[in-house]
Amino acid sequence: MKLEIYLFVDPLSRRCYQHERAINELSKELNENISVHFVPLVNIKVLNQEHEITSGESLQELIFNTVLDYKAASFQGQKRGRNFLLTLQEKLFEESRSYCSELVEEVAEACHLDSEMFLDDRRSELARQTFRSDQQTANEMNVSEPSAVVFNNELGSEGVLIKDFDHDSLFKYCQSSIQESRRHFASLSAHSGCQIFNYPESNQLSQK
Repeated sequence: MKLEIYLFVDPLSRRCYQHERAINELSKELNENISVHFVPLVNIKVLNQEHEITSGESLQELIFNTVLDYKAASFQGQKRGRNFLLTLQEKLFEESRSYCSELVEEVAEACHLDSEMFLDDRRSELARQTFRSDQQTANEMNVSEPSAVVFNNELGSEGVLIKDFDHDSLFKYCQSSIQESRRHFASLSAHSGCQIFNYPESNQLSQK
């Protein structure tokens, strides 16, 4: 039995950065029992939030370009993409660096990406297509704000949307789902912070 977690994130939100770190640690602790995907979320609600990142670009351009950078890194592997985004966010939030191409290239090198491939992919049409696919999936799943979606592959298309969590609560949640499988996962619909729904028809996420 394996769980899949899709974390819908605002890539320039400190709170989302903390959630990403928590889920990344969770994936290491649960090892082969879990698969993690970061899905950038860009919409009016996200753009209207306060952001502390500095750049010469508008907020919309900054978020969009950060997402394209992440997608380009992910073309070299999901784990490498997550590592790239977390490292870039660390520079922006912990070191108060300003977003710029020089910083992005520095992070790509630090994450051992193929720099030439990464630079070619950063603003490619393929990166834009995968960005649009993510937004379409978020719309289909009715996700409009940062949150986690957990799928249990023993239950087919049913998933659980979780809006508020931390590392410890999500760890216990996933561990119980792994151990008790169907009975526990099905009972989650009664949880006040959860919502049960079906996997989107387009099934875009599973194709990445």
